[in-house]
Amino acid sequence: MEVLAQRYTLNEQERSGMLRHLITGGALSGYGLVNAVMHRSQEVEDDDRATEFEALGGRLLELAPEEWQGLAQAA
Repeated sequence: MEVLAQRYTLNEQERSGMLRHLITGGALSGYGLVNAVMHRSQEVEDDDRATEFEALGGRLLELAPEEWQGLAQAA
């Protein structure tokens, strides 16, 4: 989550919210991470920032296997 937060400029509140969703969702996988990002987008009050989270979820879905591996190894 730290690498994701640094790579995509997420603040502490956003990072911790996504981590909470990842853990409570129980799917500690790439798709679980995408779901956590998308779920967090629904909690963001600023519409523009919520749209940025939705776009981030889409970008994560399109990551190449090597990029996923880079995120996973950093964890």
